[in-house]
Amino acid sequence: MSEMKISSMALHYVGNQANEEPFVCSKKLFTLSEDMNTLLTEYFVGSFKSEERFVFHDDMGLENNRVYRLVSDIFDNPGMLYDFSVDLATHLYENCQHPKIKGGDFIVAHITGLGIGHDIDEAIGLFKIENKETFLTFEHDEEGFDISPVDGVNLRRLDKGALIMNYEREKGYMVAVVDKTNTQGASYWIDDYLHLMRRQDSYFQTQNVMELTRNFVALI
Repeated sequence: MSEMKISSMALHYVGNQANEEPFVCSKKLFTLSEDMNTLLTEYFVGSFKSEERFVFHDDMGLENNRVYRLVSDIFDNPGMLYDFSVDLATHLYENCQHPKIKGGDFIVAHITGLGIGHDIDEAIGLFKIENKETFLTFEHDEEGFDISPVDGVNLRRLDKGALIMNYEREKGYMVAVVDKTNTQGASYWIDDYLHLMRRQDSYFQTQNVMELTRNFVALI
């Protein structure tokens, strides 16, 4: 079994267009150290705890679903993840029109080594981090101790995410979703941006999604 890891990742900032917040694209892929790769892979993949699965759809045909089309482009050309990530971020910015939607860091990651059954080994992860928390750091030297507040991300909480597994492309893939924001306009993530509907597949709905986390933990 190959090691589960992020093979490439792009990081952008997507503000709320309705509130005239900025849209900032990085200029290149984000470089991850081995330790950071392990930490982020565990954070992202381990955040999907629901057994419910979704598929992309569009009333005019799957090819009209922009996220579906761009994710397919990444699967076909993983070396061009950065270029397609900019398009995915642009599309998200275009869907941040409700004044209650929070801006946040937007991440597109190509994850390999999933090892789910015999058919699913790679996925594209789309993640949006909207909320930061205050943590305390404790430091000491020969003269004494110091306590400082630092704003950061709680690795036990992912605000919004979609793990799009490279399985049954012609049916809209198989997608796991996280959406923990319950404010007005929050449905934009699933309904407006991703444009998903529930997957009608009793086999996968009864599988324990924690298998992803167990597979990962077994490798570290």
